[in-house]
Order: sequence, then C-alpha cells, then structure tokens
Amino acid sequence: MANLISSIGYAIGKVHTGMLAFLCDLHREGEKGPLESLSEYLGIKMPRYPRPQREWQSVDLAIFDGENAEPDVLIEMKVDDHEHETVKRIMGKKEKGYQTEIYAKAFPNCRTCLFITLGYGEYFRPPRGKAFRWIGLSEFANALRHVQSKERPIEDWKAAVHFEAKLRECVEHNDRSRLPEFRPGAWNICFLGKLELEFEKQFPGGFARLDPTCYTYGTKPDTILNFGWKDDPTYLEITNNGRLNLKANLEGQTDLESRKQTIQSIRAKIDKDSLWDLTDKGGSGASKSKTVAHMDIGVKNSGSDGEFEYEQKQSDTLSRLRMGLESVLGAPL
Repeated sequence: MANLISSIGYAIGKVHTGMLAFLCDLHREGEKGPLESLSEYLGIKMPRYPRPQREWQSVDLAIFDGENAEPDVLIEMKVDDHEHETVKRIMGKKEKGYQTEIYAKAFPNCRTCLFITLGYGEYFRPPRGKAFRWIGLSEFANALRHVQSKERPIEDWKAAVHFEAKLRECVEHNDRSRLPEFRPGAWNICFLGKLELEFEKQFPGGFARLDPTCYTYGTKPDTILNFGWKDDPTYLEITNNGRLNLKANLEGQTDLESRKQTIQSIRAKIDKDSLWDLTDKGGSGASKSKTVAHMDIGVKNSGSDGEFEYEQKQSDTLSRLRMGLESVLGAPL
C-alpha cells in the first residue's frame, strides 16, 4: 500500500518535523488527541496553544505557546544525519560548538529540549548538550502507537516509523529477507552501531580514551565505526571490509619524510604482534590517512551490497575487538 511518508522520503528530517508541526496545527484547531497522546507517552508537557515554527534560529523545530516570543519546546531532528558543530551569536559574541550545546546556551529558558533520532544517525553518538533529552527510534515508535487519529498522513507516519524499527530488528536477527528495502548503507551502519553499543556495555571503563562514532561516508556509501582517540596520530576503525584497520592520521603533514616517519613509528608498535597483518610498505602519497595494518575480527561481507554478518557469534567478534584495541592502546580495557 502506498505510504505518503515513504514516497516523500523517510530519511528527510523535515518530513518528521513537519508531521510534528501538523500535530500542533491540529491541536489548535480542536483535534487535541494526537499531540496530547504522543507527548503524554513521552512525558513531555506541551504548551496549551502550540504554535510550531520550523527552522527557527537554525533549530529544526520550535514550539511556542500562542504568540509568546520565547519557545517552550526545541526539537533537533536527525534521521540518517547526525549532530554537527555550528556558530551562533550569544550575548553579542560568536560561539562555536555542537548544536545541542549551543542551542541550550542560546535559549536557557526553554523548558523542553529534545534530540530525536529516527534513522541510522542514532548510532553516531549521543547529543553533546546535556540539556537535550535524547529520544531514539524505539521510544518514538512506541509513543506513536498510542496516537489515535483518522488522519491519513498520521497513519502513514506511524507505519513508516514502525517499519524503520522493524528493519532494525532484521539486522539484530540477521534476517535478510528485507534487504532490498534498506536504504544504501543502512544494514551495515546498524550492524556496526549495535556492535559498538554492546562493546561499550561490556567494557564501559575502556572508553575513557575513546570517542567512538558510527557513520556513513561517500555516495556508495562506506560505513565506518571509528574509535577516535586524539592523543597521537594513530586511530582504529572498522570499514566496509569488515576488518579492524589501524590507520595513521596524516592530515596537516605536508612534508613527505615526516609522513613516512609517522607511518613507520605506528608500524613499529605492532610489527611483531601476530594479531595484525601489516599492509604494503609503499609511500604515504598525498592522502589524509594511511592504513598501516588490519586484523580479522570475525565479520564477513555477504549479500549483493556486502552486508555484514558474524562468522561465528557476536561474542567472538567482541573478544577479538577488545584484543585489537588493547594491543594498540597498550592497556587493558
């Protein structure tokens, strides 16, 4: 059956902020049930006369009480995208920071700030700003189940969000029957995101030096789980090859000799470690990074677009991943 939300584009964040604005408009016209049931389930107090404004002061959606000048609710909506840095003038001075940090600072009197993630952008990282409450796909889909309405756009919205949640379950259970219905890169980014979440749950103390991010890159796209510590030019990431890759960050190094020395120093760290397979000894070229070595972590590519699956069990991959990280970090997790 045709679905309005899917036809317009589920991954477009403005579609979802538009639907929230639609609920506000219905509420002001007397059909209060949809907005009130959604906000009640989420534990959010909406204004009595909700007036929505999209793209207000760079925020995806602001909701005011009537003609009040200050918003009651701020919503930053992410689907397959993720939070980024922004610049805003606060108290006459330009300040740079992540969106949820800057918006909370710019509008400190706003009662409710929400960071909603409805796609694979959920796996990038939690919101930076502590004032923003994070609502993920699962919680939002459950809330929508409580929304009763005869409006076709609302019913299509509910169906589209529920379908996205079902696709995520397919990855968890390695159910490949719906692979053609996934957006490009979505299977692998969900796979890596769930792997990272389980790893962090098992080794919470080991993330003191890590800042993991999970995202897509390029048009194909490549799917990346980057473990991202910043105290040296070494970093580790899992990409579409399904391996843990040890890489040298060469960005900003223009001198060829210094680039070679950086690569050689990283190679020396794991030269005799049987976990790692060293790459060729070619030059550094002009790229911003160089893969120095890689290791097998028990993840293989299968399917027409190289979708990931475990060779054995997730626990086996988690064990290999821990050994690889510890060998480079030089300390137990």
